[in-house]
Amino acid sequence: MKYTFSDIRGKEVINLQNGARIGYVDDLEMINEGGLCHVTTLIIYGRNRLFGLMGREDDLYINTEDIELIGKDTILVRTEDHTEVRGQRSEVRFLGTAVYPQYEL
Repeated sequence: MKYTFSDIRGKEVINLQNGARIGYVDDLEMINEGGLCHVTTLIIYGRNRLFGLMGREDDLYINTEDIELIGKDTILVRTEDHTEVRGQRSEVRFLGTAVYPQYEL
């Protein structure tokens, strides 16, 4: 099936291994092989920390081989590599003091 970038961008990505929401597709990575471009990776930008003042988390890269289904609103993937990144509770620190606890899905 053919999809355009605007069809994929903004779709929610769900991990079938644990049912966790990984995030939303922000960008694609492609390679050019003999004049044909192939999408190899879905890129999900990391969340902003403290409204972007503290930077942002690492971007997530999901290989297209891990995609199980592309639906109307969501993309279902089967991967174990990215569950820890979005599934932990962490604190944001500013000058050595915890500013607020950050909960991730």
